[in-house]
Amino acid sequence: STVDVTVKMEGDKTKEVKLYFDKDTHLLVKFSRKGLSPGASDGKEALQESVMSDFKVIEGVKVPMKVVNYADGKKFMSMIQVEYKLLEKLDPKDVKIDD
Repeated sequence: STVDVTVKMEGDKTKEVKLYFDKDTHLLVKFSRKGLSPGASDGKEALQESVMSDFKVIEGVKVPMKVVNYADGKKFMSMIQVEYKLLEKLDPKDVKIDD
């Protein structure tokens, strides 16, 4: 399943983000958006995609242990998570929600 999200930025700017969920597990397995092209100093944008995999249960929560990032379809970074520490409590001052 795919969910299209519009993110409100400062001023009147918005960003479009696509979230891709596995239809069996309902886990977020990919997201894509337009963003600055890696290494570009000219402000050129690229389609940025992140693909999550190798899910593991940590403290009762399934989390991706591997993330591969692409820019315009070309792999530019892979990350393997070796340790996860989930927050016990989130401080409300660290989160700002505008309606």
